[in-house]
Amino acid sequence: MPDSVRLPKKALDFYTKEILNDLKSGQNDWFTEKLSENQTFDWKPRSIYRIYFGASDKDVSPQDAIATYQHMKRLGGNVQLIELGNLNHIQSAYSGLPKTRVFFDSLTFIRQKQILLP
Repeated sequence: MPDSVRLPKKALDFYTKEILNDLKSGQNDWFTEKLSENQTFDWKPRSIYRIYFGASDKDVSPQDAIATYQHMKRLGGNVQLIELGNLNHIQSAYSGLPKTRVFFDSLTFIRQKQILLP
């Protein structure tokens, strides 16, 4: 694959110097405004919402998972924080996916029992 179509090796290389300067200095611009509009943690889960994370994840900071959990709890959300161990991002995905499947299957089983009970 030609280098011109590859993603940068470092995430910071996705951004212009102007955007990085605005982010560092706390300045608002079109990019920071769109980031604010795109927050994925500012809501209150009513159903059980699980956040799985690996303690050694360099792609998604464990602190982001913890902060999201704490914020949702403050809002009164039904949220659980599950540390998968000293895992990186890929290892966390491989560890978390089967646990997520078991969790979803347990919900299906509970729902089926509710339907079958008189």
